[in-house]
Amino acid sequence: YAAAYDRRAEVCSNMGSLERALSDFDKAIKSSRGYTDASTYMLRGDAYRRAARFKEALADYETCLLKAPKDPRSFTNRAAMFEQFGQHQKALADYATAEKCLAQFAPKHLLVDTMDNMPEWKERMAANLYDGRAKVYDSLKQKKLADADRAKAKLLAKVI
Repeated sequence: YAAAYDRRAEVCSNMGSLERALSDFDKAIKSSRGYTDASTYMLRGDAYRRAARFKEALADYETCLLKAPKDPRSFTNRAAMFEQFGQHQKALADYATAEKCLAQFAPKHLLVDTMDNMPEWKERMAANLYDGRAKVYDSLKQKKLADADRAKAKLLAKVI
């Protein structure tokens, strides 16, 4: 049942039906009896973030990090929450870790074309990382660093 709830929750979340999605994510987690993978927590965290429930989103991203400690998406998502809370140095630390973790993923031509490993996944993730970090630098009034990251994000967006 967990997989069915998980899939339906993802669809509902993408459609903007956040309360339904959150309910289904909760059911997926409860029915998995402790064997929930990191992606469920990441997706539920995303739904919490879109619902402006930032503390719950942060908690899910932290759980995701425990389950998948080298996944750059977890660090990027948590960094966005730290930025939301005005914790800029924590956000920058998470973006730096995400950047290091991103290097572990295979080059574009070696990735399998699946839902989770689209060929452009690495480039898309890097573009999101640099764009997010640029926002933190903007908040810190560090224009040169923000502009450099924004340029990296723009360059990667052309590749995608």
